[in-house]
Amino acid sequence: MVVLAALGAAVLLPAVPALAREPALAQEPASGALIIGLPLAREPALAQEPASGALIIGLPLEEARALAQRRPAALGLGVYPPSRDAAAFLTVMARGDALEDGGLRAPIETAGRRIAAGVAARAGDDPVVALARAVVGGEPGSVASALDADVSVVVVRLADDAEALLRLDPRPAVVVATDGRTPVLIALLGVPADGLLANGVARRTGIVTPADVARTVLDAAGIPVGPPGELLTVEPDADPASFLEQLAARMEADTGFLRPLTKGTVLAGIVGIVLGTLMLLLGRRRLARAFALATAMVPAGYLGALFVQGATWEQRSLVIVGAFGLGAAASIAGARRTAGWLLLATTIALAAVTVIAEAAPDGAVARALWGNPLDSWRFFGLRNHLAAFLAGGYLAGAVLLALPSLVVIGGGVVIGFVVAAPTLGANFVAVLTLGFGTTMIVLARAAGRPRFLHLPFAAVAGGIAIGAALAVDAGTPVSHGGRAVESIRSGGIDEFFDIIARRARLNVDEITSVGVWGVIAFVLAAFILGLLFWWALRAEPADTTLRAGVGGLAASALVALVIEDSGFSMGSILGIYPWIVFTLERARAEVLAPVPPVRPPAREDPAETDRAAQGPPPAGSPEDPSPAATPDA
Repeated sequence: MVVLAALGAAVLLPAVPALAREPALAQEPASGALIIGLPLAREPALAQEPASGALIIGLPLEEARALAQRRPAALGLGVYPPSRDAAAFLTVMARGDALEDGGLRAPIETAGRRIAAGVAARAGDDPVVALARAVVGGEPGSVASALDADVSVVVVRLADDAEALLRLDPRPAVVVATDGRTPVLIALLGVPADGLLANGVARRTGIVTPADVARTVLDAAGIPVGPPGELLTVEPDADPASFLEQLAARMEADTGFLRPLTKGTVLAGIVGIVLGTLMLLLGRRRLARAFALATAMVPAGYLGALFVQGATWEQRSLVIVGAFGLGAAASIAGARRTAGWLLLATTIALAAVTVIAEAAPDGAVARALWGNPLDSWRFFGLRNHLAAFLAGGYLAGAVLLALPSLVVIGGGVVIGFVVAAPTLGANFVAVLTLGFGTTMIVLARAAGRPRFLHLPFAAVAGGIAIGAALAVDAGTPVSHGGRAVESIRSGGIDEFFDIIARRARLNVDEITSVGVWGVIAFVLAAFILGLLFWWALRAEPADTTLRAGVGGLAASALVALVIEDSGFSMGSILGIYPWIVFTLERARAEVLAPVPPVRPPAREDPAETDRAAQGPPPAGSPEDPSPAATPDA
């Protein structure tokens, strides 16, 4: 019960509230908004009278840039991680997506208003035309036919055409332009001075999602809506175009490195496990300990690789290889405590950079730690494998250092808060595995060994922890947990099971993405984790604390294999930790002192051997060595 209450308290602590800002489309009494494909503007905006409705204008990218030089604007880069195709961003902006809605059309129609789209004859088939097509669900009409709607979406060919529309229609305006791929250029017109769009779902200045743009436009049009989008605000900036150019360049340079780097990290762990296990089987315990230390260095190497800015995944992997080699080259007598301190230090470092990233979401630490907005929904917070490093590293370090149970619980509370807090780790599922593993370890130490009976208690503790995390996330809908809670509130129990089914599909897709080898890896990981858990139940001579750690960590990794949506990656990463503890326990005979040198046996005299076989000589005989048999001098 202490464990349940402690873990629940960790995730129920309130998140630090964000600073309030003025709405991006602040305006005089008016209903509506204007969306235009446009970037930067520098001249003072024309005075706008109150207007009704909204205007949405799309432009070719170069023409939008030309128009941007004429008016003050707040700029942002539009991203949609599931696809780099700009048409996907524009479609979701217009109609929402299957998972989270968040589009323009449905709220406008629900409010009894009208939205229409038109394309100028000279606009041709520019990529931004996809926005107009998505709005009407087919081929759009003429520009003139769209202008009398409450919300008008028009696509024109030239910046001068857009200027003419803006002079005729004084409504607030948003500009959208693209070359066919994300990021899409978004600009809000009618602002007092140049700036950057901020306060979106991504919580990064200059990064916006389709839902953010839709919600901001609807709010300006007098149609307030809630999540999934956020109401954008403006951060003043004298040269927003340069900021976005550098931001886009960094995101492009980092595109695609996370997935192969993560898989490379898992591979390094597997290599360490295979070699370490082989050394154990061959009786080479010192080498087994060396490979256990090498495997313990892998998470630290991955964390360091994240901060190699602008490098490819192959270049970043050299950091992991170097860390692995450093551990493998070590020949340390106190390997158990060394590994414990190493894992605990990595956990503390990861928790520290997580807090730093939250405090400075636009800083270098956040850019290194969080996902790339171009291809990852993890705009902020910990990705699954980083959450596994935190949870698994902490628990393994705690048992290797034989920390008292109360300390283990207290540390679990702190790590649970970092993992689950909506503005920190924002990884509510990882709380389940952390709560499950902590409870298993504490119960096993109390009972003297892990038992099957501990599993349901650990499952209840994990369930309470994840429930508390979701309860906290419900107030912050920009997080995954918050959106899940909102979806369940609106869809009921059916939506709950639908979320589970979607995660299961994602898990299966991730496993099968590499063909039959993915299935083999999943089955093999589950089998090895099962063996480790069985060993923890049966290994009577082993250290109780280490058995508890192996059992709790192996069970947590098995749970992660099933409930996580990252295939076998997170379960395999968590599985590294019980193996490290297991290997160091099995090699503990040589941990404290080296084996003494073996000396060859002394050569025996055959005569002495015969006398020993005949027994002691009779008393008084010449062979009797006693003083009584020796004659006086």
